[in-house]
Amino acid sequence: LRSGTAGSIIRCWSIIMVYPSSSILLAVWLVASCPCPGVTADSSPTLTATEIDQEQPLSLEALVGLMNISDGGQYLAIASSEIAKVASQLQPILAVIPTSSAGKYDAPAVCYALHRHFVRRYGWHFQGLHPQGRAWDSLSPSEAFIFQRVPQPFRMLIDKRFATGGLLAVEVTFLAIVMELLLHSEAAEGFGRLFNIFGLPSNESIITRRAALTVIDVYLATLISGLDLKKANASEVERVHGDIEHVFPVWKDLQTFNHDTVSPQWQASLRGKKVALLEVLRQFEQLHHALGPWQNRMCSKLKTELLSIEDQGRGYVSLSAFYKASLNGTYQFGENVAYLRQLGALDESSPGN
Repeated sequence: LRSGTAGSIIRCWSIIMVYPSSSILLAVWLVASCPCPGVTADSSPTLTATEIDQEQPLSLEALVGLMNISDGGQYLAIASSEIAKVASQLQPILAVIPTSSAGKYDAPAVCYALHRHFVRRYGWHFQGLHPQGRAWDSLSPSEAFIFQRVPQPFRMLIDKRFATGGLLAVEVTFLAIVMELLLHSEAAEGFGRLFNIFGLPSNESIITRRAALTVIDVYLATLISGLDLKKANASEVERVHGDIEHVFPVWKDLQTFNHDTVSPQWQASLRGKKVALLEVLRQFEQLHHALGPWQNRMCSKLKTELLSIEDQGRGYVSLSAFYKASLNGTYQFGENVAYLRQLGALDESSPGN
């Protein structure tokens, strides 16, 4: 068993939830737009990629125009308010990445910059932005999973930019901002669907703070399990929530962290009051700032446990030591051989080992 593959074996899920602190206004707009807020990939965009001058720097207005949002002006205003902050966060990363003679970054460089930005800021990994065993030069930001929510002309524009030289630093900033707001809209939509599934009105303060914490727990459980809330019904959601502790061994720790992070703020601001969907979103936004670092600590702890049973510094853990740790209480180390083989985590070159 290779220690280097511990991230796959110990189930370090990446709970991808990113919301800029100033984007609560976006949540108001999205909730008001229910039942289907945010980006609609099947509708006709207000711009096409061919209508945008490839010779001019890419603008935030152009990106938003390609996203086919019901109220692009409000979305643009929120995105524009983030430019200076995100640019300053990206600057140290972009400063050490090579550029072309025109000062542009190619697709792998942009993937790396965005990956480092979000890992550094939140501790989260985005599917499609990091190589997962492949070479960095095989990646393009337009292939990132988050951009599957946007119309094809948006992705075509990004690909054309890379085909003609790449992106400037300011354009990388715009891409990072759009990613954050897309993810925020996804979470707002997810909470809206949970309220709809259980018959709760989204615009009325009718649930207690305790019930609101449960809603956040349920949403986290659906994220971890991969349940599609667009297709799920109440019984499926309840089943996932009920089974999550068996699927995700550190669920109790995550639940405690959630309650300890959110409850004190509610105790101070909403004592004796009931809350609505918007307040749940507001408190969930507070949770996300600390969730990434918490997850990193959990994964680092598990990695340390793997290294502690490493076979004499060879970079391997014997299967016997792996399962012995499981019997001694390290419950994460219980995957069967077939599953470990499927992951590519087994080294079977020496049958006697």
